[in-house]
Amino acid sequence: LPDLIQWLRDSDGVILYYDDVSTAGSSSAARTALSTRRPVFVNRVTWFNDLPEDVVVKFDNDDDLKNKLHEYFEDNYINENAFDVIADKHLVLYNL
Repeated sequence: LPDLIQWLRDSDGVILYYDDVSTAGSSSAARTALSTRRPVFVNRVTWFNDLPEDVVVKFDNDDDLKNKLHEYFEDNYINENAFDVIADKHLVLYNL
């Protein structure tokens, strides 16, 4: 278990995708993932009903997951201050 926890901590986030079944209880994998203090993304199935949306990021389908990952990890500071953006600003300042 310590190796798993370290592997999860070294990750940017954890995605758990379960099939929805009528006899589902709750997910101990979700609790393990949450204990690593990494963002946890889960699909909307009964396995995760007990997890509030302020604790995990819930998604409906693959496109929704893609959008939520993009929103969560987007860093506007980096996007606005990347080397190519700064270089272009300098060229404008130098009228080149």
